[in-house]
Amino acid sequence: PAVVVSGALWVEFTPASIDDSWRPAFGNYTCWFGHPKPLLAFFASPMAIIMTFNIIFFVSSARMIYSTTSTTKFTASATTQRDFRLYVRLSVVMGLAWTTGLIAATFNIEILWYMFIALN
Repeated sequence: PAVVVSGALWVEFTPASIDDSWRPAFGNYTCWFGHPKPLLAFFASPMAIIMTFNIIFFVSSARMIYSTTSTTKFTASATTQRDFRLYVRLSVVMGLAWTTGLIAATFNIEILWYMFIALN
């Protein structure tokens, strides 16, 4: 996060060599990004990249756990399978809220803002 924030601050406070549409304009209009391009560059894109890696790591971990539990006698119990399903559901619910927020922020779809607030 420090690299992204530092980049946004650098773009915000550099001389006029950078187009104003790329400046975050923090606090000029609201306590948020003032222009859509920096919102995409400094918030939505890094968030999407992090969420993509989280999904990849989760699927990889889930496959590893599932393959390990299916090969051992002890872990094939109903409790382990129930716990695994619980972890999958929990990750979907938690990821759904942030995915909804990311889409709402990127495309400014009002109903998704309400869904994000309700889910979060």
